Amino acid sequence: MRYASYPWGDEIDGTKANFRDSGDPYDGQYPETTPVAYYPPNSYGLFDMAGNAPEWCYDFYDKDYYRYCMDSNVVENPTGPTKDTLFWKDSNIVRGGSSQSGIDQLRCSSRHCYDGGLCAGFRCVRRPRLR
Repeated sequence: MRYASYPWGDEIDGTKANFRDSGDPYDGQYPETTPVAYYPPNSYGLFDMAGNAPEWCYDFYDKDYYRYCMDSNVVENPTGPTKDTLFWKDSNIVRGGSSQSGIDQLRCSSRHCYDGGLCAGFRCVRRPRLR
């Protein structure tokens, strides 16, 4: 199975996402963020899955975790590394890039360790635990 490079396909231009050289509003120093749903949705009906603000994820970051999954044949819904195995404690994944990112950080496969330096958005995609 082949996966697309970006949430909408393999091509990128300034009509699909807000990134460093997309031509979106610029304050003279940094590109500004755009309003929610400024760009059309992807094929799943989801808006703004790349660019604008990086997405803070529930999973913790470990640069070797995907290699571990491949070696262990974990192919469906990997849970992410546990906090106990991390070199940096409390380092969550961010994905999707931002208005200041290059196109390489907007790719679906791009994952980064959140260092607290950039603001990040998030999506509520995890079901809450029922008590």
